[in-house]
Amino acid sequence: VHSQMEAVSNFADAERGRFLVEHRVKIIDDELEGTLDLYDRMNSRVIDWKSPSARAVRKYKINGPGDQYFYQGQLYAYGLSRQGEKPKEIAIVFMARDASSLEQGLHVEVFDYQPSRAREMIDKYKRLKELSETVESPLLVKPTPSNLCQYCPFYAPGVEGACSGSTERWG
Repeated sequence: VHSQMEAVSNFADAERGRFLVEHRVKIIDDELEGTLDLYDRMNSRVIDWKSPSARAVRKYKINGPGDQYFYQGQLYAYGLSRQGEKPKEIAIVFMARDASSLEQGLHVEVFDYQPSRAREMIDKYKRLKELSETVESPLLVKPTPSNLCQYCPFYAPGVEGACSGSTERWG
């Protein structure tokens, strides 16, 4: 999906500079950065493409996108603002990879850019980083299992003494 949307966005832009496509942003210099999918300068909107299952899209329609997507968008907008852009809102566009119709497979959530929420997440990141540097073992900190465990450098299911993504050690 990303490569197709990148091609469409570049075609629509026709080198006029309206869109920043697959654009790198630094949230914290030399420490935390990311690549946003699309920024529409005319509408001051960060657009993030997601391609979950149709089942997941149904859940997002009912429950909203969840914190991880909300904060990801806030951080992208923050990074853009550090580059002199003036983002005002974020759109998370869910396009189900297995839907049989647009009605089933397309959902868009739009919310305002809130710099204070981005700074809140940056502060949390800095506190966690500081804690990880002072704690002898990361397993002294109770894990919070989620579908993001697979991205954690301490996640090693089946390895004795490593984090399995479970809270069973803590009851």
